[in-house]
Amino acid sequence: MNLLNKLRAKDEEAYKYLVDKYKDTFYCMSRNYLYNDEDIKDCVQEIFMKIYDRVDQYSSDKGDLSSWIIILAKNHIVDYYRKISKFRSIVSYDDNIVMNQREIPQDNKALSLIDELKEYLGEADFEVLVYRIETKLSYTDMGKVLGISRPKAKEKYNEVYQKAQVFINEKEMK
Repeated sequence: MNLLNKLRAKDEEAYKYLVDKYKDTFYCMSRNYLYNDEDIKDCVQEIFMKIYDRVDQYSSDKGDLSSWIIILAKNHIVDYYRKISKFRSIVSYDDNIVMNQREIPQDNKALSLIDELKEYLGEADFEVLVYRIETKLSYTDMGKVLGISRPKAKEKYNEVYQKAQVFINEKEMK
């Protein structure tokens, strides 16, 4: 029985596999929009619940399963961001609370570097790196997610990868 059939049968082991495979990817994708760990964790959990609830709606004419999962996750993250943004615009905060600031420990250089790279590349280009490196999407699937052809997806990834290399080299020289 393949993964899709196991997911549709609500097989617990298949869902554990899915969580192990995608949890870090969804976390990285969520960090592009959400700025505190609690929102990110809630959003990622909701993505897995949505996959569980909607796996029967998947059909191969929507692309392969991994592309469908990534698109579903991306759409949910954007919806979640809109939902919390609307909520936060209604609620008043004390002057000492600064919203939309990442809660990154000062000693966590890796997360700071990732944030700097994201700022350097811009959100759209950073997502291209995440799709290829973190989710290991093929160029074909990446093209489907981005709405471009396979050759354009490969070209875009190579362009972004080169920009990231420039950033890393600049950081190493400092």
